[in-house]
Amino acid sequence: MLARAKISVTDAAATITAPDAAMAGSEITLGWTGPGNQSDYITVSAPDAASGKYANYAYTRARELALTVPAKPGVYELRYILGEGQQTLETRTITLTEPVATIDAPENGVRDTRVEVSWSGPGGSGDYLSLARSDSPDTKYETYAYVRHAPKVTLGLPSEPGSYELRYVLGTARKVIARQPFDVTLPFARLVAPGSVPAGASVQVAWQGPGGGSDRIVLVPAGTDAATTADGLQVTSGNPLTVAMPDAPGAYDLLYLQGQDALARQPITVE
Repeated sequence: MLARAKISVTDAAATITAPDAAMAGSEITLGWTGPGNQSDYITVSAPDAASGKYANYAYTRARELALTVPAKPGVYELRYILGEGQQTLETRTITLTEPVATIDAPENGVRDTRVEVSWSGPGGSGDYLSLARSDSPDTKYETYAYVRHAPKVTLGLPSEPGSYELRYVLGTARKVIARQPFDVTLPFARLVAPGSVPAGASVQVAWQGPGGGSDRIVLVPAGTDAATTADGLQVTSGNPLTVAMPDAPGAYDLLYLQGQDALARQPITVE
């Protein structure tokens, strides 16, 4: 034997730096010191949970970690877990408060367009803003966008006009914590034409509206349901458009149609 030396083996130690309190469902930033082994991790756990049991976790592969905490308020523990042996090296208490959120957006928007929505709230990695029918379950939606720390998100609006809700959904619990009424409306359109014209005459009809390639102007008997109409003049053909009046006197309506929806209705009497 050429040499002999004493080696002292000490217990592994760790520390956790984190806020004392946070909003339930939010994403917190924490720091740590410790062995930093490849399989070591930090958890958020119920105080009575066994070592290695957790609600969420993050591996200690960066000195600053992001961790989404549970959606249920209460007192929890942050734990540094030694991957080999599942030993808890350090604990730190964190109190989770009731999650709250706000939504800031217009009261309405035109169908098939987009709306910008501002928000405040937990900002958890799975949280999202949705647009849903007012009477639909909390987890149903027409469209959605994850918040992902962006102060504003953009949502596409559906084609069907009606009453909807903007909702802030807590992703970890699939729970709505803020909602705001929102109406999806038809686009604006307007027709300008004489109030009365001779039978068989041709009339100049000016229009304002979306001007889509399939939008059209039709003449129908007064009170006719727009969904039953066909043909008509494409608005892309000009402005104003020349519309031929029928030979039969009576009350009629000029309609600006987008699909089968009447965006504007202008009464006209054929004498």
